[in-house]
Amino acid sequence: MFTYRPTLSNLLSTHSLLIRFPRQFPRRLASWLSPIRVECAQLTGALKAEVTQHDLVISGLYSQAVSTDLVISIYNIINPNLDSSSAMTLSIGVLLGSTLIEQQSTSVDVPSLSPNVMTLSDLITDQANARNINKISVTIQPKETVQPEDQLVVQIPRDYSIDQFSGVCSISQAFSFYSSCRLNLLNNRLTYTTSHTAYSPQAIQTAFSPISTNNLSGHTSNFVFFFYRLSDFSITQRTYSTISPSSLSYGYGAALLTVNQDTPYTLTVGTYSDEIIIQLATKTPSLQTLTLTPAVLDSAVVVTPNPVRLEVG
Repeated sequence: MFTYRPTLSNLLSTHSLLIRFPRQFPRRLASWLSPIRVECAQLTGALKAEVTQHDLVISGLYSQAVSTDLVISIYNIINPNLDSSSAMTLSIGVLLGSTLIEQQSTSVDVPSLSPNVMTLSDLITDQANARNINKISVTIQPKETVQPEDQLVVQIPRDYSIDQFSGVCSISQAFSFYSSCRLNLLNNRLTYTTSHTAYSPQAIQTAFSPISTNNLSGHTSNFVFFFYRLSDFSITQRTYSTISPSSLSYGYGAALLTVNQDTPYTLTVGTYSDEIIIQLATKTPSLQTLTLTPAVLDSAVVVTPNPVRLEVG
């Protein structure tokens, strides 16, 4: 948001405003998903914003006299891809057709590139096996004071397929006597509700469970921990995997069996089949004979053979 006072005493419907952003801003200025929106209470008309590289043209003005400053708000601009500690200068003027008939400059404050760095000291799982249930324990070290309106949020990697979460989370009592959490299953984002007051930078321990481990062995993608400020909808501090590696590693605790070569069965509703053929195999050659005893809950279901034997190799 900034103010602008044209030297012209009148704006015409044939006029438009040109706002030229510094080269530090991205050329498109905004995302395709969130187009630019402009508001100015002092201007009449159906304002329309168009972007050409770093230039923003505001058209749709009605003819009117200008006797006060124009307070212009521009929404959905993407901030520069750099850290700026000082104001930047915008060029703003009036166009008549494609001719610039007036030009001024104004300064705007641009926030820093990224939230403050929060250190991840520990990330521990109590379960080393894939395809299992685990508890994840974490120690984070905020860099700045955590304000009462800041919410702790954990971005769990997509490696974890979570169908439901009715678990619990704990947190350092020095930080908060009370904590609860809810998991958004659409984006694997765990959000804490706490009763903390302003908390000076010191370690915070937290744990959440149960979380199903990922299905595949190896390293997961990185967890991200951040504080989200509700008062201005901003992330104040967060962990960065380049500074604090934040992935976990899981393996298989025994020989891994595949069912139907890891492909789903498709059964059409209303059809009848005398039998369903199930193929079992080990991912790697077995070093011993395996005996599997199916747990059949319905006597009408007959498993043949029973038990199932997988021979060495």
